[in-house]
Amino acid sequence: MLTIQQHADEARLSVGRMMQDVADGRSLQASNQAWHAAKHAVNAAAVSRRLNPVKYPEKRKFLEDLAAEPGNRAIFRWMEHPWRLHGNADQGFMDDNDVAEAVRITGLLVNRLLTIAGCP
Repeated sequence: MLTIQQHADEARLSVGRMMQDVADGRSLQASNQAWHAAKHAVNAAAVSRRLNPVKYPEKRKFLEDLAAEPGNRAIFRWMEHPWRLHGNADQGFMDDNDVAEAVRITGLLVNRLLTIAGCP
């Protein structure tokens, strides 16, 4: 199992890559990096609370619980964007503008989750 900091480092690296991919017009690659960033940010927040949500339903439940806490209401709604991007990386059903907006929101999500994890 990775540490909180290792998950945070992976998330930040993927955020940088997804932003560069969007700037370079590589939407499918940006979609893949966005999912990778979100997954590691969720894991960082979970590990900070001594949890290890390995499967998607466990991640979803953890995010629902986080979103119920004061100040975290947007988290679950924001997570829908990297989930959509994850599917887009395989099937390419989103246009470039939709990918760019979903990447932007994924960046917000990652920042919030890393703050929760104690890695601002």
